[in-house]
Amino acid sequence: MNKTNPSLHSYYLKLIVFILITFANFWWILILKENFLYGLLLILITFILFFASFNVFSGLKLSVIMGVLFVILSTLLIKNHFDYTLKTLSPTDEKIQTQRHGVYADGLGILFTNKLSQNFYKNWSMSLGKYLRNISYSVDPNLYFFSSHPREKSGIDEFEKYSPFLLPLFIIGVLIHALSFGKIKALTAYLLASIIITGFISPYFKLGPILLFPYISIVIALGAASVIKKNYVKKAL
Repeated sequence: MNKTNPSLHSYYLKLIVFILITFANFWWILILKENFLYGLLLILITFILFFASFNVFSGLKLSVIMGVLFVILSTLLIKNHFDYTLKTLSPTDEKIQTQRHGVYADGLGILFTNKLSQNFYKNWSMSLGKYLRNISYSVDPNLYFFSSHPREKSGIDEFEKYSPFLLPLFIIGVLIHALSFGKIKALTAYLLASIIITGFISPYFKLGPILLFPYISIVIALGAASVIKKNYVKKAL
């Protein structure tokens, strides 16, 4: 009697769920509709990342192809949707900076008033704060699973990118990835790279932090496959 490979079954289950989640969500359809090139690059990156994450067709060539596609998409996003507030100070920013200066100078003394600290505070601190703010927006699950989000303000039309019912599967998938951090190196590297680049993209970009689309789709598939197999987080990959 022939025995089937359970790991192969596990991979095919992930693949089927992954395909359903990737193509049957409103976010990717909107991206493709608004900018076909963005949508095409994203879907290619998403599938290559899936194969690379689970050692299917893995190798240097696959990594290079994904890297090139990622660089192309990142370059287009930074060129067309760069957050220029990172480079400029509004009157409100200047007022806040002046107010904080007095507080920091009184509290930290020479640690703050020395030339090096003053140069950083004057020229880089506000930009770094805005950059980290953009990153905090991009890693908030509310942005992806609910239409109402703290980022919602004049000029930004928020929308749910995935069904709220997928949020528990996303959380399970993230936990599985965390437990398998060293095993799914491609997924980990992609997550870090996409977060770094997303920090430079304007929060007013109507399509949202699209570089995180591949990661979110894959971890939802991880969570869904785990639930279907009734493994949950007990069996990390």
